[in-house]
Amino acid sequence: MLYETNLEVVPLSKEIDFLKKYIDLMKLRVSDKTSVSYSFPVKETGIQIAPLLFISLIENAFKHGVSATKPSTIDINMTCNGATVLFSVENHNFPKKTDDKSGSGIGLQNLEKRLELLYSDKFNFKTILKDDCFLVTLKIETN
Repeated sequence: MLYETNLEVVPLSKEIDFLKKYIDLMKLRVSDKTSVSYSFPVKETGIQIAPLLFISLIENAFKHGVSATKPSTIDINMTCNGATVLFSVENHNFPKKTDDKSGSGIGLQNLEKRLELLYSDKFNFKTILKDDCFLVTLKIETN
């Protein structure tokens, strides 16, 4: 996968395969109190996309959306409409303690900067924190 990050674009189907493997691996690490579901396009879309755009959103869901003691859910969804990719992740939100220094906390900002460089006016990126849930949506027009 690291070699492919040198490429400007990769087939969306290859990116989906990587995401599924990552999610399945992470599912092994969480307790049975955590429900993880995902849905991706099953048919070949022919879409080419910049690599590793979605992974940080999924990483965040596992980092901030899982509790060792409380029930939690992570729902990941990707659909395609023509050359447009619609991606969302919804998860419970368990804020990190202020003394927790793991991670730098700039993943979403870096993703947004990358999207601006790669897709300038062809993307829509939103985050919504409501009650104890966090929702992120990303729409990218790939043509």
